[in-house]
Amino acid sequence: MELQRCLFIIYLSSLLTLTTAENVRLVGGHSRCAGRVEVHHRGQWGTVCDDWWDLIDAAVVCRELDCGKVVDAPGSAYFGLGSGVIWMTNVICSGSELTLKQCEMAGWDKRDCIHAKDAGVICAEIRLVGGSRCSGRLEVLQGNTWYTVCAAAFDQQDAEVVCRELDCGAPVQVLGEDAFGKGDAQMWTQEIQCRGNESQIHLCPTSPSYKNNCSNDNAVGLLCAGVRLVGGSRCSGRLEILDDQTWVSVCAAAFDQQDAEVVCRELDCGAPVQVLGEDAFGKGDAQMWTQEIQCRGNESQIHLCPTSPSHENNCSHDNNVGLLCAGVRLVGGSRCSGRLEILHNQTWVSVCAAAFDQQDADVVCRELDCGAPVQVLGEDAFGKGDAQMWTQEIQCRGNESQIHLCPTSLHKHNCSYKNNVELLCADLSVSTTPATTTSSSPPVSQTVSSTSVSRPQTPPAASLSVLVIVLGVVLLLLLVPLLILIQQNRVMRRALSERRDRSTTEAVYEEIHRPTNRRSLFTQRGSVLSTEHHSGYEDADELLSDDLLDNYDDVIIIQQFSNDKADGVQDYDDVYDVKNVREYMSYDDVGEEPGKQGGTV
Repeated sequence: MELQRCLFIIYLSSLLTLTTAENVRLVGGHSRCAGRVEVHHRGQWGTVCDDWWDLIDAAVVCRELDCGKVVDAPGSAYFGLGSGVIWMTNVICSGSELTLKQCEMAGWDKRDCIHAKDAGVICAEIRLVGGSRCSGRLEVLQGNTWYTVCAAAFDQQDAEVVCRELDCGAPVQVLGEDAFGKGDAQMWTQEIQCRGNESQIHLCPTSPSYKNNCSNDNAVGLLCAGVRLVGGSRCSGRLEILDDQTWVSVCAAAFDQQDAEVVCRELDCGAPVQVLGEDAFGKGDAQMWTQEIQCRGNESQIHLCPTSPSHENNCSHDNNVGLLCAGVRLVGGSRCSGRLEILHNQTWVSVCAAAFDQQDADVVCRELDCGAPVQVLGEDAFGKGDAQMWTQEIQCRGNESQIHLCPTSLHKHNCSYKNNVELLCADLSVSTTPATTTSSSPPVSQTVSSTSVSRPQTPPAASLSVLVIVLGVVLLLLLVPLLILIQQNRVMRRALSERRDRSTTEAVYEEIHRPTNRRSLFTQRGSVLSTEHHSGYEDADELLSDDLLDNYDDVIIIQQFSNDKADGVQDYDDVYDVKNVREYMSYDDVGEEPGKQGGTV
């Protein structure tokens, strides 16, 4: 009798469980514990309106389905549009109900809602803390207690199951070293050994962990997403989207600024800094997606954006989308130089120079994919800006991949806009092509032309002064040898001029015999300057003509034994009055010619 009673109780419990399980289901997710909420009523499945829908209501669904704890309660048809009747509207649960039908509501089938407002639920025995729903420090539910997981006991296969259970796409990066904070949860002593194809983490085998010395400093941090950036870093690269468990490339012509904002948000990478094209991060070998993304820009994940068949059917891997996201930006210069601003709670804030050092600069330039920091500037080199001054002091170690992973503390400086951090990084990016940018969200720096590394950089004042000094030194080094050559040339020309003057004024003439009269003198000269001996005075015979004497300035008129000057001599500048024939100068260029009248000359 007692046995029959026990069997009857077991039967009723099983029947109640079966009935309860058939009253609600989650559709459209990647596991039975995530999806669009549907309830069974009057023999028909219908959806639930998201009016007044919250985590308390979703927790009742998770408990009813034995799916662990509620992770999220998305609305707006997060898991797609339902069909048929919308059974429940304005649901209000207290949290103690065993089934969703026990919660208060406006009534069945009120017909004042549309399927675009279908409610959803994500339940899991895991959660990501310290980031977003799809990024953060991993914690596992064991009993009623959340435990932190040791990074040394976690691998890629485990990450795939976690992301699948959270309906967050695929793992983008497994982090460690307190990437999302230490937390205060107890460290789990089990090592997860997933194969990678499980739908939930509690289906994976476990074994006692050999890393018993693991502490909260080694907690697993995980980033899941339905998108990824390949060929650069976690926040920069060629865009690929997870479509039906396959990664596909996206055509640049079918991608704009609103789409970029959603991608960066889903990757927990801040805001888009630059939308690139023309194979900026390599062509890749993923299949080209045939859909065109049409995000509004406020979606949390890319798969929530509407899509339509792409009109660019001839798109190839040469036109892959490349994207750079960051939680920092440099304003007033170029992508890699300018006034530093950090994205904090969806607002761009300035950073005080007194609370910024070389390690912080290393992380900023790394996050922007701009190489290493060249110079940390101050004193309003790129303008004051109007962003609010951040009240936190960054304390990076220098090896972080993103600025938001650096510890912070309240700074003690009375900083103003005159003390903004201004930074110059070495630009090491690749050739890019801009995409269309039309956004009303936080502004980003403009894109670049198709053949440039980035926008032409306007050098800061400090760099410009250094450049001027360097150019001045180079110019001085070039001018010194030039001035020396000019001076040497002047000295040589002066010496040559003196030698020329000396040779013309110091002519030496040999002594000749005195002719008896003026006529004999010219006769001798004429005989010497014959056609047989040419000495350069071939026209000397013409001097015998009185008519030609007037044509020569250097005619020598010999007056024999006369103290008075001839009247015709006064017209010539260089006339010599020779009173004594012996004093007449001889010509050393006239040779001897024996046998001629007048003797030897």
